[in-house]
Amino acid sequence: MEYNIIYLTSKVILSKKQFESWNDIQELYEDYKASLKFETIEEVNDFLSSEYRIDEESTKKMTKNIYQEESIELIFLT
Repeated sequence: MEYNIIYLTSKVILSKKQFESWNDIQELYEDYKASLKFETIEEVNDFLSSEYRIDEESTKKMTKNIYQEESIELIFLT
């Protein structure tokens, strides 16, 4: 399965929808800024942990609902 972290002007989304390229994502979201593709949820969690300095348990809590949904909003609490 493929996962994409999609950066929008208004929020950050984690999606498991399959996209051919970033252009397809940009067409879907009007306020698209950037996106990153991952092959596993573990890669997503590692990236979030490293990039945002979030502990492993917290990243797993952030991403756990992706199994039931096509996409979820990632909320970063500071």
